[in-house]
Amino acid sequence: MASSEVTFNLAGHIRHQGLPVQNVLVHVYDVYQQNSGNGNGGEAPVAEQRTGTRGEFSFAVRSGLYRLEVSPDSSTRFLKQSINEARVMSNTNCNINLTTGCILTGTVTAYTGEPVRRCEVVALGIEPSSYKAAARTDEEGNYSLVLPRGKYHVAARAAKSDGLSEDEMELELEDDVDNIDELQESFAVPMNTDPSHTFVSTTVQVMVFGNDDELDLVLPPLVPLDGEVHDIFGQPVAGAHVSVGPSRASMDFKDKVLAQELDLTGTCLTDSLGRFRALVSPGHYDVSIAPDDGTMFFSTKETGLTVGESVFQKFTVSEGHRLRGQVMYEDEPISQALVRIRAADRKTEFLARTDAHGQFSVAVPGGNYKLVVTAHPKDAPTVIINDQEHNGLAPWTRMIVVGGDTHVAVKIQNGTALQGRVSDEKGQARPGVRVSVYSDSEKQLDADRSRALASGITDGDGRYCIFLSPGSYWLVVHKDVVNARMVEIASEPVTVDITWHGWCQVRFEVQGEDGYAVPRCRVSYVPYGNDETELSDDDDDVHEYEHQQFDQSGMPRGYYVTPDDGICRLTLPSGVYIFRFAPPLDGSYESKIIRQLSISADLTKKITLSLKSDSIIEAQSDGSPVS
Repeated sequence: MASSEVTFNLAGHIRHQGLPVQNVLVHVYDVYQQNSGNGNGGEAPVAEQRTGTRGEFSFAVRSGLYRLEVSPDSSTRFLKQSINEARVMSNTNCNINLTTGCILTGTVTAYTGEPVRRCEVVALGIEPSSYKAAARTDEEGNYSLVLPRGKYHVAARAAKSDGLSEDEMELELEDDVDNIDELQESFAVPMNTDPSHTFVSTTVQVMVFGNDDELDLVLPPLVPLDGEVHDIFGQPVAGAHVSVGPSRASMDFKDKVLAQELDLTGTCLTDSLGRFRALVSPGHYDVSIAPDDGTMFFSTKETGLTVGESVFQKFTVSEGHRLRGQVMYEDEPISQALVRIRAADRKTEFLARTDAHGQFSVAVPGGNYKLVVTAHPKDAPTVIINDQEHNGLAPWTRMIVVGGDTHVAVKIQNGTALQGRVSDEKGQARPGVRVSVYSDSEKQLDADRSRALASGITDGDGRYCIFLSPGSYWLVVHKDVVNARMVEIASEPVTVDITWHGWCQVRFEVQGEDGYAVPRCRVSYVPYGNDETELSDDDDDVHEYEHQQFDQSGMPRGYYVTPDDGICRLTLPSGVYIFRFAPPLDGSYESKIIRQLSISADLTKKITLSLKSDSIIEAQSDGSPVS
């Protein structure tokens, strides 16, 4: 497949004040619309390269939509830069100008005064931008960050265990002490050296940063949360990945978003006796246990564990069955294919990616499952329709019964195009709208729980195109399941033009009375007169910046968190809503409520938030916990 594909040159130069910048790392990400519906593009870069002596870079890529990210060396003053959308239909040139920032340095120490080495310091912009940067501490607990001027949330978090190599993990596990109580005598030693230990500090400081500055972080006294992981026979489970994070259910939304954005979760591995320790701030925590992929155990999670003083908790993981398979297309393996394994009750889903040989392996409980396998666009033949490139392979689906170790042969096929145009009653295109298809086995579509087989986003002319295997499907625009229509796919392309009415594209431009855009402002909405029901937050797949649910009448409620431009983009059915605008914690702006706003057509509205008094701002400038 790779030998016949057509590639184009995505090239450019990195400069600063007109001068070339060499040896700067450039990443290229594929911003394809992933069939799982997250729309965030590839998680791993398509390619990376360092600029040459003239600041030049050049990548050979297929036509598509890409994101460029420039990551200067931390020893310089250059700030990260990105181009979010680089559309490649021919040879394309992208030049990027770097800007400089200020340097924030300091140390991270335990309350005993010892340096904390396995640690990261993360800074998240409050205003005027939401710039985010993180840096690991060195052997003496020192760190250094390059940031633009502004106000920031700053916190210390445990370095992720996956930052260590497998050899380092094995060596440290071999050196594990036999008596965990011995480690209780010292705060710094186990946190710095033992992979079965981690920490979670929910203390977040606020800092106004205008020039080079220093900030020393001291972790407060933390409470030990000790755990042991066993199987159902009481045998220890070694090498299991443990994640400990502040419980979302115990926080209000602002704290929840802040904790997610700062990623305060601590991770570690169980030792040879299945033990782990997390030193945490008093509060409520969610603990996730993910056994090693080579075992027959599947993951478990306990939520809302209260830690006010020393806690010991036993966790039991159940043994399942090994579901294996290989994904092929025309006798060639498909790497990085997304494998979704959905339980019949639609409440549980396991995810996997195929390796270089197209193989996947997952431990799952016995039961009935639907497999949905989607090829990565890099391995898919492409079809050009209306000057747009599309993945020509159809999602592969099958119902399977897992009662023991099971092997599935997946042979992905070319699909049939389902295409069309989405417009309003006046024939005007509806760009940027998600169009999804669901299996006809979904007798009752649920906007919150049903999972699309495939989806796409309408282009500037409102056109969409999705490739499917022959069969019957539900076609849904956005989440308007009430007006879903059944379509039949055979061997010839099918065109379905949709006049989509009743749903409106709402655009709020959120700014302060000083004229600056307000990033990270949470814009929440509920139908007017139905403001009592809280937004459920029990879905692990909820994206931290946008969420939408539906009540029994089919009306949505949810939230959207504004990016740096301060613009909120919503798609809502006609109706009357209550909107709440909640700017970031510790920012300069007051919240605002629109108690009754009628939505009956596409709407653009400027929202101005009042400035807080100086006394309020100064009172909030000290460090405070997020939970």
